[in-house]
Amino acid sequence: MRLWKDDRDELRIGTLMPAGGVLGQQYFYTHSDVIQLLVKLFERFRPTVVRAQDPNPDKRLRKVDIPFHDHPDHVAAARFTDAASRLYQGPRFIYENYRDYNVAEVPPNLSAADRQAKVDIFGAYVPHDSDVSLGYPYDGWLPAMYQRYPRGSTWAADGRAYLVLNGQLYACRPGEAWAALPWADGPLYQAVSAAGGWVVAKRVDDNQILALIDGSWRSLGNPNDHLAGDRTQVGSPVTNGKSVYVTNGRGGLSVWRSGRGWTDIGGTDIQDGVALAGDDVYASTRDKVLRWHADRLDPGFVSLRPAGPPSAAVVSGRIAVVYRTGTGEIALGDKVLTGFLGPGNPTVTITGAVFARTSAGGLAVNTGTGWRDLGGQILDQPAPTGADVVALGPDGQVRTFHAQS
Repeated sequence: MRLWKDDRDELRIGTLMPAGGVLGQQYFYTHSDVIQLLVKLFERFRPTVVRAQDPNPDKRLRKVDIPFHDHPDHVAAARFTDAASRLYQGPRFIYENYRDYNVAEVPPNLSAADRQAKVDIFGAYVPHDSDVSLGYPYDGWLPAMYQRYPRGSTWAADGRAYLVLNGQLYACRPGEAWAALPWADGPLYQAVSAAGGWVVAKRVDDNQILALIDGSWRSLGNPNDHLAGDRTQVGSPVTNGKSVYVTNGRGGLSVWRSGRGWTDIGGTDIQDGVALAGDDVYASTRDKVLRWHADRLDPGFVSLRPAGPPSAAVVSGRIAVVYRTGTGEIALGDKVLTGFLGPGNPTVTITGAVFARTSAGGLAVNTGTGWRDLGGQILDQPAPTGADVVALGPDGQVRTFHAQS
């Protein structure tokens, strides 16, 4: 963390020399040296996906670890990686951040099989480190995997998919190449939302919520400015092409409307990832899924305990809501869709078909008669395009999957 804060390169910190190690000398690094080293690694390996830790942990969690709400080396590693990704001039890659120690304070979201696989992998290292074990506190981190900025299920609309690559927004139609959209006067976070000709995103440098409308970026401000809160602690925006919704720093939900600005419409403990369908808005806390109808919180909405953000769609005049549960299963409404194994967050389409990523990395669908494996390799949560979905592959390409073969 000292190196990260020293952007003037006044510090040169030496590497540790392990007893019996293969290196015969000590090396020294400045802030810039670390970033350039990462850039060189990107140039050498030319990745299509880069995964990093959490650069800005949720301050509502891990309060024993103030000021970073995580271990400072985790935060610094994530920030160095982010800085290097902006300087890298090679083939653009998909960038993902993952939550660290605070996953012990949210519901587990891995299936029993995936959880055991994670335990087995971590268990291979345990005999070589006397400070770790498969018991407390490590048993609180093994049952879960959460993205810091979940991409959600609204990153495609009107036949186009949208993706942030190295901080810039790109768009494409399935089977076509990605095309750069206007620069947003700064890099963007990974999660974007599109609807009705709008694309909304959050800018990294100042945490402004932005909307791309008619080819130009417009700043919508930050809901925490109105709440006198920490503007860094704001969620990823979601839009229906008229309004923009985002989790605010109080853990509630804020909505932006033209001419009215930001309004706090209630809720507490909301985790990142908001879903819209019709006049309804859905978001998960650590205990239940919340529903707003016409900006009013519905105290009677019933759900199971969620372990990730919801996805929602209007199906035959009614709204279907899907989400992962605290047992690692997938629920439709308050009913579990049994028989599924896999990580990640599910998506529902206008026909009621539910799609989710399998443990093998492919995609499965449930149209009401059980799960069917569609194969392929996908990186993340799919986005609905009518009755079908598009999904992002680890090669950065978009592929369409059909509910009916």
